[in-house]
Amino acid sequence: MRLFHSMYQMFTFTMLLVLTTKQPGHHVGAMEAATLTTVLLVALYRTHASLEAAWKYFILCGVGIAQALARHHPGVFRGREKSSARAPAPCCGRSSTP
Repeated sequence: MRLFHSMYQMFTFTMLLVLTTKQPGHHVGAMEAATLTTVLLVALYRTHASLEAAWKYFILCGVGIAQALARHHPGVFRGREKSSARAPAPCCGRSSTP
């Protein structure tokens, strides 16, 4: 029972962290932590059925989070788009040649 209560507290903490954070990186990290704690809660009894449900849940949540990242940050999975071949504009109206 101690493991269940500690994992439940961790799950509650990570879900509250997901709701309250404003940084996108922390948000994704908290979602992953919530997924991992939920997987441990599902696999708590260590039966064949609970272990199967735990790894299936982990795969489904991982794919869902990856799709969410791909939708909101398209450059992460497709590679960066090439910027224009122009040279950067000079700073403060000064030319770069001496």
